[in-house]
Amino acid sequence: MNSIANPARYQSVSLFGNEKLLSFVNRLASFSALPVIHHLFIAGLQVRYIQMTELGDQYTFERWREMQEETRAYISKLSVNVHTILVTLAPHLRTLGIHGWNVDLTADTLPAFPFLHDITSTSKPRHSVTSPTRFPSLRRVHIRARSAHPAFWLVLAHFAPRATHLRLSGVCEDAHTPRFLRVLLDLPPGHAATADSYAAGSPEAARAVALAARFPHLAHVSVQPAPYSDAGGADVHASMEAALAGLAAASARGQGVGMFVLLPEQHSYTAEEARRDWLDVVEGGDGPWPPAPDGNASPAVRAKWAEEGNAYLA
Repeated sequence: MNSIANPARYQSVSLFGNEKLLSFVNRLASFSALPVIHHLFIAGLQVRYIQMTELGDQYTFERWREMQEETRAYISKLSVNVHTILVTLAPHLRTLGIHGWNVDLTADTLPAFPFLHDITSTSKPRHSVTSPTRFPSLRRVHIRARSAHPAFWLVLAHFAPRATHLRLSGVCEDAHTPRFLRVLLDLPPGHAATADSYAAGSPEAARAVALAARFPHLAHVSVQPAPYSDAGGADVHASMEAALAGLAAASARGQGVGMFVLLPEQHSYTAEEARRDWLDVVEGGDGPWPPAPDGNASPAVRAKWAEEGNAYLA
């Protein structure tokens, strides 16, 4: 009876906390037939290494070292179980939220996710060696990324070549992102390099055009900055936010292609917020991605740059 009821019961699974994760792995192992899970959310709680001053009556170096090893083994066990869950459920997942785990979704040890459509992750994809067919259905991507330098966009183009929606959260002191987004959104360049624009005809502009052309379907981009982390980066961060605000204003006026939204500055994207967004997606909502207005322009023009040229190549 359980093998019949369990698949329906576990179509959507939220694992909020480390012990729930471990318990779920044990439950999976007990099924005679694996459930078909379409929606998965995993939030890990930070495991802290204990300090010697917290040992009380057991204040010895030997006991402290022993507890350090126990903590290290526990963290390793959790990581292995996250990997086990992803490998087991990959064939049927449609939405995936991962918060608090440093999971490399481009690792060769993971299989294909043929139906995965929406993903939120607090880890950036790290490698460009992943087969583009690993995520053939991936359309909406939300990544926590302090910065998005050229290598990030190169990996993302390989990781999610058919993406239509992209949100970046936690961006801070990043001088590159506004410049690249101006190219991606097909907004006109200035005559000289500025905080939000490459100089037309420059090698940097040419590389950005070639990279942006690898996102022929990306129509909706949103960025949520984090506050700058130290006084030394205040000027860079202020320039970044001013440049992003300019891009958002131009997009709101209907300039360029696609849609760009600048979200309010926020210190962190919490596990609770991530879970709320995931539930909204499961119920058919937009989750972390701002809804698109009617009549927004198609980004298909980027696919024609090679033949028709681009203002940045002038």
